[in-house]
Amino acid sequence: MISIAALPDARWRGLAQALIAKTVAHLRAARNREFAFELRTKNREATELYRKLRVRRLRRTRDYYRAGIDRCLCFNKPLPAVDVCAI
Repeated sequence: MISIAALPDARWRGLAQALIAKTVAHLRAARNREFAFELRTKNREATELYRKLRVRRLRRTRDYYRAGIDRCLCFNKPLPAVDVCAI
């Protein structure tokens, strides 16, 4: 997945959260150990969503998008192995 975006009228309905949850479930089933992603520091809505999802902020970079435009926040979420006995 490269990008998630919602039109203003479609925000705060849980769609992005549901899409990310489905993606995480797919990644776990494929035995991936981590879900990593980035966002602009000015994207307050996404920052709030990732806090809800209990992700870990790794770093903040400078001039990631264009010199002087915005910084990038890099996050990750460890994905514990799927317990096949619980399925």
